[in-house]
Amino acid sequence: MSELQQLRREFEKPGISLTDGPSDLTTVVLQHEGACVLMCRYGAHVLDYQPRDQAPVLWLSADAIFKPPRAIRGGISICWP
Repeated sequence: MSELQQLRREFEKPGISLTDGPSDLTTVVLQHEGACVLMCRYGAHVLDYQPRDQAPVLWLSADAIFKPPRAIRGGISICWP
Protein backbone atom coordinates (compact mmCIF):
# COMPACT_ATOMS: atom_id res chain seq x y z
CA MET A 1 0.00 0.00 0.00
CA SER A 2 1.39 3.43 -0.94
CA GLU A 3 1.90 6.22 1.59
CA LEU A 4 -0.94 8.20 0.01
CA GLN A 5 -3.30 5.22 0.30
CA GLN A 6 -2.37 4.81 3.97
CA LEU A 7 -2.95 8.51 4.63
CA ARG A 8 -6.31 8.35 2.87
CA ARG A 9 -7.43 5.39 4.98
CA GLU A 10 -6.43 7.15 8.18
CA PHE A 11 -7.46 10.74 7.55
CA GLU A 12 -9.99 11.08 4.72
CA LYS A 13 -13.53 11.77 5.78
CA PRO A 14 -16.26 14.13 4.56
CA GLY A 15 -14.66 17.50 3.89
CA ILE A 16 -11.06 16.17 3.91
CA SER A 17 -9.39 14.64 0.87
CA LEU A 18 -5.76 13.84 0.02
CA THR A 19 -4.28 13.92 -3.48
CA ASP A 20 -0.98 13.83 -5.31
CA GLY A 21 -0.03 17.44 -5.84
CA PRO A 22 2.82 19.14 -7.68
CA SER A 23 6.03 17.07 -7.90
CA ASP A 24 4.19 14.17 -6.17
CA LEU A 25 3.88 16.14 -2.92
CA THR A 26 0.75 15.10 -1.05
CA THR A 27 -1.87 17.83 -0.80
CA VAL A 28 -4.84 18.05 1.53
CA VAL A 29 -8.11 19.69 0.51
CA LEU A 30 -10.28 20.90 3.39
CA GLN A 31 -13.81 21.83 2.38
CA HIS A 32 -16.22 23.55 4.72
CA GLU A 33 -19.55 25.18 4.05
CA GLY A 34 -17.81 28.56 4.38
CA ALA A 35 -14.51 28.04 2.54
CA CYS A 36 -12.03 25.70 0.88
CA VAL A 37 -8.31 25.45 1.62
CA LEU A 38 -5.54 23.56 -0.19
CA MET A 39 -2.50 22.57 1.87
CA CYS A 40 0.71 20.76 1.02
CA ARG A 41 1.94 18.28 3.63
CA TYR A 42 5.49 19.41 2.89
CA GLY A 43 6.01 22.22 5.38
CA ALA A 44 2.28 22.22 6.22
CA HIS A 45 2.09 24.92 3.58
CA VAL A 46 -1.23 26.61 2.74
CA LEU A 47 -1.33 26.92 -1.05
CA ASP A 48 -4.83 28.26 -1.67
CA TYR A 49 -7.74 29.66 0.33
CA GLN A 50 -11.11 30.67 -1.04
CA PRO A 51 -14.20 31.68 0.93
CA ARG A 52 -17.40 30.25 -0.52
CA ASP A 53 -18.88 32.29 -3.38
CA GLN A 54 -15.92 34.69 -3.31
CA ALA A 55 -12.70 35.19 -5.22
CA PRO A 56 -9.58 33.42 -3.89
CA VAL A 57 -7.83 35.44 -1.20
CA LEU A 58 -4.63 33.36 -1.25
CA TRP A 59 -2.91 31.54 -4.08
CA LEU A 60 0.53 30.75 -5.44
CA SER A 61 2.30 32.05 -8.48
CA ALA A 62 2.47 29.68 -11.44
CA ASP A 63 6.26 30.07 -11.00
CA ALA A 64 6.28 28.44 -7.53
CA ILE A 65 8.84 25.64 -7.24
CA PHE A 66 7.87 22.34 -5.58
CA LYS A 67 11.22 20.59 -5.12
CA PRO A 68 12.20 19.59 -1.59
CA PRO A 69 14.32 20.55 0.24
CA ARG A 70 13.65 24.01 -1.23
CA ALA A 71 10.94 26.07 0.44
CA ILE A 72 7.69 26.67 -1.40
CA ARG A 73 7.57 30.39 -2.14
CA GLY A 74 4.23 32.10 -1.62
CA GLY A 75 1.17 30.99 0.27
CA ILE A 76 1.58 30.53 4.03
CA SER A 77 4.24 28.31 5.50
CA ILE A 78 2.90 26.87 8.75
CA CYS A 79 5.96 24.78 9.57
CA TRP A 80 9.56 25.41 8.54
CA PRO A 81 11.09 22.73 6.30
